Amino acid sequence: MKRSTSILVIALIGLFLLSFTERNVSNAGLIMKKQPPTDKGIGPIKDLKLEPINQKLANDGKAIFTAKCAICHTLDQKVIGPPLRNVTKTRTPEYIMNMILNPINMEKDDPVTKELHKKYIATPMTDQKFTKDQARSLLEYLRTVAK
Repeated sequence: MKRSTSILVIALIGLFLLSFTERNVSNAGLIMKKQPPTDKGIGPIKDLKLEPINQKLANDGKAIFTAKCAICHTLDQKVIGPPLRNVTKTRTPEYIMNMILNPINMEKDDPVTKELHKKYIATPMTDQKFTKDQARSLLEYLRTVAK
């Protein structure tokens, strides 16, 4: 009886400490998946409210991606630029659109983009001179391919 009580007490203390440690690590910003992205980047898109996926925009975005983006990006592997399948889960919609519309200033002045550039040792993204509508279509396509 004493042994099972001791094991139970040790297990409860362990669970308590694990919970306390995870909460502190999360609050320190080290568990990224628990904290939603907040960086909106640098560019013309300040706030964007997403509605349910618009399939027409997504289809237009897929065509744009295939014609203009797939040279440097795939969905699942680094080519010249990083893979983009789950970018909508790790970056805000504003950040994504600002990266599409304003890549030169984003890479020069946005701290998150600077870190990504170092991580992927990427060639600077070319400014394709996309319109806001094209950038929105690309965002919508990227939303459809996220897992």
